[in-house]
Amino acid sequence: MAFEDVIQNYESLYLNWNPGLFRYRQDHHLSWTIPHVNNIGTFTQNPQYVVLSVKGETVWVLLSRHFTTEEHDIALGSSTQSMVSKSLGFISLYVFDASGHRVYLSDGALHRGAYVDSPQTLARFELPANTSYTVVAAQQNLPLPKYSFSFSFFSRSPLTISSAPDSHTFSTSHPGSWTTLSAGGNASSPSFPSNPQFSITVTEPTDIMLVLEVDKEDIAVHVTMIWASGQRVTVINSRDIVGGSGDYRRGCALAELHNIAAGKYTIVCSTFQAGEIGNFTLRVKSSSKCEIRPVLAETAGRLVAKLPTLVFQNGIDRMLAPITVARLTRLRFVAKTRMENRPPPTISRPSLRVSIEKGQGPNKILLESSNEGEFSDAAAGIRTRDIDISSEMNRMGGIWVVVERLGGRLGFDEVFVEALSDSKVEIGVWGTGDG
Repeated sequence: MAFEDVIQNYESLYLNWNPGLFRYRQDHHLSWTIPHVNNIGTFTQNPQYVVLSVKGETVWVLLSRHFTTEEHDIALGSSTQSMVSKSLGFISLYVFDASGHRVYLSDGALHRGAYVDSPQTLARFELPANTSYTVVAAQQNLPLPKYSFSFSFFSRSPLTISSAPDSHTFSTSHPGSWTTLSAGGNASSPSFPSNPQFSITVTEPTDIMLVLEVDKEDIAVHVTMIWASGQRVTVINSRDIVGGSGDYRRGCALAELHNIAAGKYTIVCSTFQAGEIGNFTLRVKSSSKCEIRPVLAETAGRLVAKLPTLVFQNGIDRMLAPITVARLTRLRFVAKTRMENRPPPTISRPSLRVSIEKGQGPNKILLESSNEGEFSDAAAGIRTRDIDISSEMNRMGGIWVVVERLGGRLGFDEVFVEALSDSKVEIGVWGTGDG
């Protein structure tokens, strides 16, 4: 039969080979629990082996997936051969020059095998003398939660083969999601503070690796660690960044941080575009034990009171409103400007400051001020810290929320102010005053 006839009449062509041609063979058997987040860009949970040759050698690696009854049942439920292939998933082999260590991302492979729907796949590579390569099993859309595999290594001279070691002793995983309420976007987005965040407590100097894996490979993501005492991050200042994953990357992100001092930090997981919805897994690897906890949303356990829109007319740079509480209340204020519908000459965002003051006039007392008293034009708005207000403070001049802008504008500025409190707060109408 001519080869052209074979191609015309048959869907698949299988070639046999003789493993007995090789003088040395090693088999390694393993069980692989498939990760919940199926992302071919990350290899954090993939089986990996380190191969070393003293002399230098051509190495053949055969990855074999063991058949299961569940796979047979899935195949029987598929109507066509192509449906069988898709329903049973795909496997591949990658090879890396990683100095004998585990790899966590698929970038930089020396050999990147095709993803095949057969139960076996083969990789051939040249291994230089006294050099360690890392061989990784990869999968895409395997339907079962757990599989058994075998790695078979073939060569004409001895090889030293071992499971690839993890350079970090401790590892934890933390599932999360970006929802319509928490998909805040990048640091330039007004909704950035709503992104999922985690506090991490470091008890001694340690190396840390952060790996963010997403279930949708088209979402560009980023992970960063901020010096924020484990509190929710609302604005990122460059001086507070401990380290991050660099540019936004589709499907996954990795940050390697070295010799991190003891303390409490905040990890922020963000998408590039606000409103992108998806599930993720944050993996935290470290050389010493760390405690990781989700950071509550800014509005968690708080009553949210939206104040009437504050309008700065020409020549007015300071406005205030009275605050009244019936009992001891923990309170903070958030102020944001709206940039829509601004003509191009006045597109810049005004710098603002929001304060809480006791009394007015020469004897007033400043209780709290945003950004340590500095004006800010942060896209995510400005915030005071939490402050406790008692009902006794309603007397002797009262309590006031004060919003100031830096510099006048042609036209007017609109500012949206919210009060976040643990009990009811009454706030009066906006007025003007020099304090």
